Amino acid sequence: MLSNQRSIFKRNRYTQIGLQTWVAADAISTIVVNGSNLVSQWKDRTINLRHFTQATDANKPLFVSNAINSLPAIRFNGTTSFLNFSDPTLSWLNSSSFTIFYVATKTAGATNQFVIGGQGAGTRNNLGLGYLATNTYKEVFGSDDINAVVPVKPAGQPELYGFTYSNVDNSRVIRRNGSIVGLGASNGSLTGMSGETLGRYLTTYGQFDLGELLIYNRVLTAYEILQIERDLLSKWSIT
Repeated sequence: MLSNQRSIFKRNRYTQIGLQTWVAADAISTIVVNGSNLVSQWKDRTINLRHFTQATDANKPLFVSNAINSLPAIRFNGTTSFLNFSDPTLSWLNSSSFTIFYVATKTAGATNQFVIGGQGAGTRNNLGLGYLATNTYKEVFGSDDINAVVPVKPAGQPELYGFTYSNVDNSRVIRRNGSIVGLGASNGSLTGMSGETLGRYLTTYGQFDLGELLIYNRVLTAYEILQIERDLLSKWSIT
């Protein structure tokens, strides 16, 4: 029995139903860089074409060909770099259930290190995902948040995070490396967001390498979640 299926990982087995955006750094043809490997566009692999972009050189993250266990990633420097969602209001998630997965290295910063974040100031007007502190993970719903205490890991260690929100009962779940680490409920769904990006939340910037991101506009079944987690953990050699 293979302990790691990475060597035979030839195609994605992720469900396509409700998949709204998907980027993967190992799909090198989807990444547009300049001569310094600074990223101006990370192309969405779904039919929705919700590409992530950055026009300003000073704010462009770096493409690194050997970043997460020998696979490529997009590197955010923690001070200036971020990528804009094509729709910074995330109108396609307003009032919707959702499931999000991403693979990223543990942040090198100690506080307020977010992989996803926006600029909205109102309640449930900001979606944020990332580290609040070295042992505390936070899912931001704009003043209607949920925290999870997680093991302190060395900076640079890759992790798989998963999140679900149901607009049926407002339940929320935070998953880390295939296990549930946080449970809670909101008082409503996300709505009216603004300035959503990868790598920046309000005035803070995250320092991490991002390998892959999938966003669905529904709550996936338990089987679908386990299937995606299995494949991502194997592909990115996360233990």
